[in-house]
Amino acid sequence: MSIDIRIEQQPPLHALEIARNAPMWKIPKLLGNDFPRIGEQITAQGGNRTGAPYVRYMEIDWQQMRHCGPLRMLWLMLTSKQPMRIGMAVEHRSRAMAKSKRSRSNR
Repeated sequence: MSIDIRIEQQPPLHALEIARNAPMWKIPKLLGNDFPRIGEQITAQGGNRTGAPYVRYMEIDWQQMRHCGPLRMLWLMLTSKQPMRIGMAVEHRSRAMAKSKRSRSNR
């Protein structure tokens, strides 16, 4: 099995994201909970999704992951927490979304 890792430059986009820091084994459950929450928030604020949901892993070393053995991979899955951003692109940044972001940053 080969892994195709590429770096692609994407144009800037507006998005609604949830910041998380969780062990790898919890990621599927987080995605199952957070993607619907983000979609509901976008709809409630009058926005429209423009792309597929995504996850940005902020500190993962993909080269290290590619070369570690199965026991090391299991150890990392059980013990290391991964900072990530779970999000969805939106058509435009509505005033409601801007207000929501400002109110969260003031906490």
